[in-house]
This record gives sequence, structure tokens and C-alpha cells, in this order.
Amino acid sequence: MTVRANKPAFNIREKLKELTQSIGLKGRELMRAATVQEARDLVSAGRKNLIQNGDFRVNQRGGATYTTINGSIFDRWKFQKDGLSQYAHEVTQSSDAPDGFNNSLRLEVTTSETTLDGSEDLCLTQHVEGQDCQALMAGTGSAKPFTLSFWVKSNKTGTYSVTGNVAGATPKQFATTYTINQASTWEYKVVRIPPCPQTIADNTAGNLTFRWILNAGSNYTTASSGNMNEWDDYHSTIFAGGHETQIMTDGDVWQLTGVQVEAGANATDFEYRSYGEELALCQRYFYGWNATSSTLRAETGIKVYDFEGNSSANQTTTIGTGSVVDADDARIEFSLPVSMRTKPTPTAGDLRLITGSTLHNSSTTIQYNNSTTHHFSGLIDNGGGMTAGQCCHLIIKGNGYFYLDAELT
Repeated sequence: MTVRANKPAFNIREKLKELTQSIGLKGRELMRAATVQEARDLVSAGRKNLIQNGDFRVNQRGGATYTTINGSIFDRWKFQKDGLSQYAHEVTQSSDAPDGFNNSLRLEVTTSETTLDGSEDLCLTQHVEGQDCQALMAGTGSAKPFTLSFWVKSNKTGTYSVTGNVAGATPKQFATTYTINQASTWEYKVVRIPPCPQTIADNTAGNLTFRWILNAGSNYTTASSGNMNEWDDYHSTIFAGGHETQIMTDGDVWQLTGVQVEAGANATDFEYRSYGEELALCQRYFYGWNATSSTLRAETGIKVYDFEGNSSANQTTTIGTGSVVDADDARIEFSLPVSMRTKPTPTAGDLRLITGSTLHNSSTTIQYNNSTTHHFSGLIDNGGGMTAGQCCHLIIKGNGYFYLDAELT
């Protein structure tokens, strides 16, 4: 028996045209990928963002407004400055943000720096632990390029500097610029960074640093030594190489959000992590209780002594528990929610001790810090009146706080 199958006629030229339809730059790169890993690298599959709190959601210190120009603000972010004897600013966690984000860092100058000396500067900084940078394979024959992307907004158009720095015996720097083209409008910026020729040490130090320059004197901007837009030995003249626009006059505003650093030559969509996960990442560097205002106390639910009508020692939140060593000393212990980067440094204000239902209402300080990376242990000193062997608890009175700091510097 013979079976015949008929197939509709088609135009072979038309079919060949279909094969030449555009698949885009990314599609062509993916088609050329020789291995699964190469394809994953091209699309930045899996966990990718080296920056923590890049959308400025986490604010454990709890400040509604920060005025520091040389210290920590929102989790994982800090300002660093040289000079600036007149300059002052206010930094807030703003709800003004581009689509897809709920927060941004908003800086507004409140006191002008009338003259910017050559050695003065201000930058926003985040340090990245060396052991978190190993996927970049820096300093090897397989070193990968990486990409910095972010959203920025300012009422001052112009050219700004942003830099990447790698620590080591001979520090390396990648200095480049970006331009704000339209005033008071969110703009998306992408900076492509070539493979780093220097090894990034695999340890807990801040061996990779990114800086957004906000103002810089002529000593740092001329690029008279060293090269921009490539990795070079650190030179002070490219610390803020090419920076032109100064955020230094009363009323100047600069905002940032959606910061991402990822391996690969292409910027991909921002990696949204759950709030709980982002908080845990930040708690590796900072953890604590901020009860310095009724708003902050309400947010965390902490019950402090002698505020909000609470005059009972039995109705306060216990920070830690321990035992009395002698009349004016007690050992307090508690576990930390995550392992911190290093042994944390405690700072505190308005602490008190309780034994039974008795409040020892005198100045209480941390005398010795015997903590580890995953457990707080401290000898707490107060005004006396306790009995050795008693069980005791550490609480906050009034507008107090208790912080554990293991930040990168």
C-alpha cells in the first residue's frame, strides 16, 4: 500500500527572512554562550547585588533626619568628609523614588560652604566585605567585569564623580563620571567597570568601596596623575576625577536609590530581596535598640521605664539577662540574631538594671565587653545596692539606646 502525504506550499525566501529577524543584543550574546555558566553570567542569574540596602529601606538607627557629615546614617551607608567647616545638611529617608522603589536617600544642604578649599570633599560611601567579592575573580586571568547601576536625582544638573576602590598593598581605583541632564528628575545611570587586575582579599575587611562624590576641591578633581575610566594605582587627583558640580549651597538637593553592583558587563533589573533578608544582612554590621523617641518606641514595641506612663520596672522590655557579681556590677548575656562581622563595639545611653522587681535607678554603663561575633557578654556597672548571686535584667530608661557596631570603616 502506498501512502502519500501532501504539504502546503510555502515561500522559502519568506522562511529564510524569519531566521534573520532581530533577537536583540542580549539574544545574540546568549546564542554565542559556549557554556551554561556563561549564559547565567550574561543574564546575572541567581543572587547578584553586592550592595546591601541599595533601596534604603533599612534604618535601624531610626533617625528621621540625619545631620552627620562624617559617620553612619541608614544601614550600610555612611558619609565621609575632609574639611567643610561651614557646610551642613539634612538627610532623610524620602518616599520620593522612581517607579519600583518606595524609598530614596534625600540630602538637602542647610548651610552653604561659601568657599571650597582644594583639600575639602564630601562623599557617600559603602564598603563591601572582601569575602563577598570573590565571584568577581579579581586579580586572576578569569577576572570578570562588573556593573554599577543606580537612580539619581538633583536640582543641580552637571557632572558628578563616582569611584570604585580596591584595598591592598598598592590600592587601586576606578574613577569615572556621570551626568545629571535634567533638574529634579529621576535618571537611571549605568557604569561599566572592567575586570580588576588586583586580587580582592578574601576576608572580613572592607576591601571594595564605592563612593558618590558630592563636593570635591581641586586637589581631587584634576586627574593630573593617574588615568580615569580604567583601573589605576590610587592617586589623590583622581579621587574625584572629573567632578564638576558641587552640592554645597543652601537648598541644593541630591537623591539616590536602586543601587546595584553585579558581576558581568550588563546592568540587569534591581534585585529585590525581602525586608527580613535585607535586615538580616544589615544586622551583620549593626544591631540595637533605639528608644530615643516615642515614635521609635512605638515602631519596635519596646517598653521603657518612666515613659508613656510606665512607672513599673516589671513592665519594661528586657534587653539581656544575667547575674549580679557584686554590689555595683552584673554580667549580662544575650544571643545575637545573626553572626556579626567582628566582635561588636557597644555604645549605650540611659541603661538601668533590675533585680527582682527592684529598679536600680542610677547611671549604668558597660564596663567590659566580652562579646563574640554571635553573642553579647558584658560586665555592667551601676551605682550599687545589689547583692551578689541575684538574677538581674538590663533595661532602657526613657530616651535611651543600646547599639552593637561591627561596621566596615
